[in-house]
Amino acid sequence: MNARARLRARRPARVLAPAALAVLALALGASCDGDRAGGPGPGGDGGRSAAAADGVVPSANFDLEKVLGRSVGDTREVGGPAPDGGAAFGVDGLGVALPVPPPLPVRDLVRTADGLLAHARGARLHRAQGVVEGDQVQFSARLRNVSGEPLRLTRIEGECKCIDARGYLLDGDARARELWPGDEVPTDAEFEVLVHLDTTDRTGELQLEGILDYRGAAAPLKFGVLTDVAAVYRFRPPHALQAGVVLGQPHESRVHVTSPLAERFRLEVDTASLPRHLSLVFRPLEPDADGYAAAWVGTFRVAADAPDQALLRTRELPISITAAPSGPEAPPVTYPRTIEVGYRTSLPVEFVQSIEGPNGRPRLVSGSAVAFGVLEAGDTAERVVTLVAHDGWVPQGAIEVELRDVVRVSRERLPEGALTAAWVEPNAENGAAGAHRLRIRLTNADDELAGPMNAQFVVRVGHPDVPELFVNVSALLR
Repeated sequence: MNARARLRARRPARVLAPAALAVLALALGASCDGDRAGGPGPGGDGGRSAAAADGVVPSANFDLEKVLGRSVGDTREVGGPAPDGGAAFGVDGLGVALPVPPPLPVRDLVRTADGLLAHARGARLHRAQGVVEGDQVQFSARLRNVSGEPLRLTRIEGECKCIDARGYLLDGDARARELWPGDEVPTDAEFEVLVHLDTTDRTGELQLEGILDYRGAAAPLKFGVLTDVAAVYRFRPPHALQAGVVLGQPHESRVHVTSPLAERFRLEVDTASLPRHLSLVFRPLEPDADGYAAAWVGTFRVAADAPDQALLRTRELPISITAAPSGPEAPPVTYPRTIEVGYRTSLPVEFVQSIEGPNGRPRLVSGSAVAFGVLEAGDTAERVVTLVAHDGWVPQGAIEVELRDVVRVSRERLPEGALTAAWVEPNAENGAAGAHRLRIRLTNADDELAGPMNAQFVVRVGHPDVPELFVNVSALLR
C-alpha cells in the first residue's frame, strides 16, 4: 500500500503547522501576479447586467480620446489635433458591431513612412477611460491605399490573446468583406482596421496593440489601446480560495475583500455547486442598515475527508458585487463576475524546489521531479530540493538516499559518479536550522554520450505515514 493509500485509510487528525501553510502557499501561488484569486477569476461574463427592473444597471459608458500626442508606428508621423473623421470607438459586448469610421478628410492626411497608406492624424492611438475589468473595448481606424497599385496584406492580428485585430474592405459607409492575410486592397480603396480588447481578468494600466503588416511596408503598423482598468474587487491574500492542504487534515483559510470601485458594497456568492467537503462563507465587516460594507471577510474550508487531489482542481462560482447608490435617486450598480475555488493535496512530507517563473521571479514547485534540461558535453549542473514536513514531524538520524537501477542514456551507461545526491547541512547562508536540502549534481563528461537521460533516487525519510519519497531526474545530454 503506497503512502497516499495509507493516509486515505487512516485519516490522521493533525493540526497543520502555520509555517507549513506558508511554504505550501508559496508553492502554489508565488508564480501568479495581481490581486486575483487565481484562474480566470472575476469578469467571466465580460459585462454587467442591464436589468434595471432588478435594480441592476450598466455603469456609465467611458469615453475614448482619439489621440495622445504622437502617433505610434513610424517616425515620420507627428501628433496633432484629433480629426472628426477616420476613426470610430466604443464599448460593447462581444459580437456588437462598431460603426464604420467616417470618411477620411480631403486634406491633412498622414502617410506612413513607406508612403503606401494614408490615414487621419492620431487615428492609430486611442485611450479608453473609465474601463472596468470585463469590459470590451473596440476602436477602428480608416486607411486608404495610396500606393498606386493593389496592396497585399501579410499580417492582421493582436499582440496577445486578449486583443484582436481584423481588417475590412470598405464600400462607402459599409463593410464590403473581411480582409485576411494574402488579400489585396485595390488601388485608392479604403479599408478599416478594427481592434477589440477584452479586459477580462486584467487590471491596472494596459498598453496593447493590434498589428497590420503588408508587402513593401517599412515597418508593421501598430494600432494602440491605452487604458487603466479598474478591478471590481480585490482579494487579500490573492490565492486564499485555492488552497494547498495536507491529505487527511482539515484546512481553513480567510480572505479579505475590498472593492476599488465602491466605498461600500454588498457581496453575494452562489455556492450551490460546491461538494460537501468544501464550504465558502462571506460576512460583512460593520455593515450598514442596507447590508453595505467597506470590506468583507470570506472563510474557505476543506474538510479532512476531502478526496486526494495531487493537482489543483477548481470550480467556478458566480459572485456579484453591488455598489451602494451614489445618491438618493441613483440605483445600485451590480457587477456579476466569477471566482475559482479549489484545492490540491500534498503528503505530510514532501520535496519542494525553487525554479525561475515566466516573469523571472523564483517560485516553489514540487521537488519530486528534477529536470536539468539540455546539458552540453563538459558541463556540470546542480539542483537542490528541500524536504518539508507539513505536520511538524522532524527527521531522526541520517536519511538514506539510493540511486535506483543503472542510469542509462539511450542504450549507453552513464559513467559512475556522473549523477550524485548528497545532503547539504543547513547554515546561516543556505536556510533555517532543521531544513533538509538534497543537492543533486549531474556531470556530462563524455562528449560522445548524447540523448535523453532518466533516473530515480529513493529517499528513505522514515516518516510514519510516508517512509519513502522518490525524486525523478531527467536531462538531455549532447
